[in-house]
Amino acid sequence: MGDPSSFRTRTLTESDSLDFLAGRNIGRLAYLEGGLIEVRPVGYAASGDWIFGRLGPGRKTEALLRHRWVTFQVDEVRDHWNWRSVVLHGALHFLDGMGGAAAAAARERALVSLAAAIPGFGEPGDPGSFRDMIFGVEIQEISGVEGYLEGA
Repeated sequence: MGDPSSFRTRTLTESDSLDFLAGRNIGRLAYLEGGLIEVRPVGYAASGDWIFGRLGPGRKTEALLRHRWVTFQVDEVRDHWNWRSVVLHGALHFLDGMGGAAAAAARERALVSLAAAIPGFGEPGDPGSFRDMIFGVEIQEISGVEGYLEGA
């Protein structure tokens, strides 16, 4: 009948966690709004120690303008016993072109990264064009974990 399988977890290295982020493009953004923690799905692109995305005007962006510290999580679940999860914490910055050469370079990096990750980004007919507020999260802390069956 073979050896029985055992469920195990493994902590991902920082490098493995960053590679994992780079291979996906949908995550969950957690932020403070009105005294509650809100969690929303958001498309993103990873580039080095930053993730980039875009938002439209509304309550979420108003809350993020007041409280810029966020948590971001990305998961890949194959089944109950085989999955990976990466969580990062950092400061969210709206990249509106203000702030000199460094801010302009960050915005350009964001636009290039998002165009590579999101189909139709910035093109005529882009279904997300109303989301015109480009943001970046500078990763301050990152951790990842993988669950798997040993011996399977």
